[in-house]
Amino acid sequence: MRKSTRRIPDIRIVLIVDADIARAFCDYFEPRYAYNRHGKFYAIDVVANGQEALALYPPGSTMVVEENLPDMTRHEFLLKLGDTLGPEWVSWIDFIFVNEESAVRESPPAFVERYWEVGKPLNFNELERILRALQYGRHSDRKNPITHLPSGFAIENRLKEIVDQQAWAMLYIVVEGMDVFVDQYGWVACDEVVRFTADMIEKIVDGYSASTDFIGHIGGGDFVVIIPPEKAEIIVEHLQVHFASGVQQCYPSTVTSVSSPNRTASVLRELLHRPSNTPTTSGAPPLSLAIGVVRSTDGPFANINEIEDKAAASLRR
Repeated sequence: MRKSTRRIPDIRIVLIVDADIARAFCDYFEPRYAYNRHGKFYAIDVVANGQEALALYPPGSTMVVEENLPDMTRHEFLLKLGDTLGPEWVSWIDFIFVNEESAVRESPPAFVERYWEVGKPLNFNELERILRALQYGRHSDRKNPITHLPSGFAIENRLKEIVDQQAWAMLYIVVEGMDVFVDQYGWVACDEVVRFTADMIEKIVDGYSASTDFIGHIGGGDFVVIIPPEKAEIIVEHLQVHFASGVQQCYPSTVTSVSSPNRTASVLRELLHRPSNTPTTSGAPPLSLAIGVVRSTDGPFANINEIEDKAAASLRR
């Protein structure tokens, strides 16, 4: 069993800004993939241009975007993001627009529902206020747009409920290999993997446990399940077996790379509707399931961060 220091991030941020702004941002919210001085956990992705941002999966809960990117304008990037993800996905993303003080600002597309504007040089107190507002108030009644499972605030609230309770087990489920998978097959194929995984989790949990159990989708290929402790081992076993045998149907069979600027959703949809017994491409990146298990008896836990840390450290491949 390998150990992981990963825990569930409070906010995943994508920076599409120049190198100086990115460096200052990361230095302030220090260090990348760790706690900053206020105890929040920000997972930060830094990309060089709009095309790199379009190739990210998942796209991130928050995007910090300059007006003019090296390869396109911000407005062009937002339109391409809408074409790639669909308006429902984009409406779920919070944007922070970094503006030149004297520039004429173009209104974002209508499907960009949530955005804040900040000027240069960055005011980090203002940024921290925005991020704090996003963490504690964002999408409290929203479900993940791909799986329609509870996300964000709903997961946090459920974890808070179990801190002082007895007789529970939490599964932290991670689809490993998604970054390489999206480089080869693109977002549409990754969404297919995410939907397959969510459906599989729901069917197995419903089959072996009670309807009162909780299944949440953190984002991308990360899920949280809360069940009675006596059901944990059998559910973990069946999740691993069913994922290994069923995920093969999510591999497009003839794509070598769809992360280039020329990829099209129509080609991917055609590939994804092939017969389920089509063999996978030779050399395709393997997808696997890592599952961390935490039980109430592993406590006591002072807060949900301790539960998340314990789950991440116990991930089993």
